[in-house]
Amino acid sequence: RDSSVTGVADVCSSDLGRRMAAIAVAGGLTVLGLPSPANAAATLTVCASGCDYTAIQTAVDAAAAGDTIEVGPGTYAEAVSITKAITLDGAGMGSNAASNTIIAPASGNAVTVAPSSGATLDGVTITGVRVTGAASSSGIYVVVATGQVTNLSISQVTATGSANSGI
Repeated sequence: RDSSVTGVADVCSSDLGRRMAAIAVAGGLTVLGLPSPANAAATLTVCASGCDYTAIQTAVDAAAAGDTIEVGPGTYAEAVSITKAITLDGAGMGSNAASNTIIAPASGNAVTVAPSSGATLDGVTITGVRVTGAASSSGIYVVVATGQVTNLSISQVTATGSANSGI
């Protein structure tokens, strides 16, 4: 055999090579100087200024499953549609917009949770908001005619002013 050719088997057969291989396997790709997969959940922020977004729906559209959207105090005159497993975390459910998150669209439901057709939407959390649906709508409306919603958590939410139902 030509001793000038060193293969992977030769490197791994040495004690140093075995230790390096064990470290590489235990530590993942970051040991090799390559980036690790970006699969960690992100936190997106929404407020009037100085945050990632100024509209809740824009943040929802940009979010990936598992992300958290932190919504600052204020009144958001928009209808929000959630179609993926995210956490919508407001500043509070009180009536004072200076310290609470109020979702009050001019028309439609304040928040609609709806899976894609035939799919299961698993793991939506809504917390710390006040929702005010339009006169002929709901505060939080969950659509199950098109698919299935599982592990839906709604806490610290006040629903007011909706003719059909609060939640």
